[in-house]
Amino acid sequence: MTVSYVETDEPDDEDDEEAVSDGGGDVLTFSDGVIDLGPEIRDEILLAVPIGPICRPDCAGLCSVCGGNRNVNACDCEEEQRRATSRFAAVKDLKI
Repeated sequence: MTVSYVETDEPDDEDDEEAVSDGGGDVLTFSDGVIDLGPEIRDEILLAVPIGPICRPDCAGLCSVCGGNRNVNACDCEEEQRRATSRFAAVKDLKI
């Protein structure tokens, strides 16, 4: 994404930041010859960090239900929870 900075005579309020989209990116304003790059750098770093970091490419991760290490023990907690909260869980005991 491209960000363009345009100098204005009035200082920006932190609560009143306005970004104008011109199709090619955002246009942000600054004053007194000082551009605060902190928010833009923070956003780029957060976008570069993986959402679910893993220790190695073939890592199975941790179970989101019991917290067990899936590399050590196979875990079916998520499947059991999915079955228990399924829309059809109420009809599983139905005798036809």
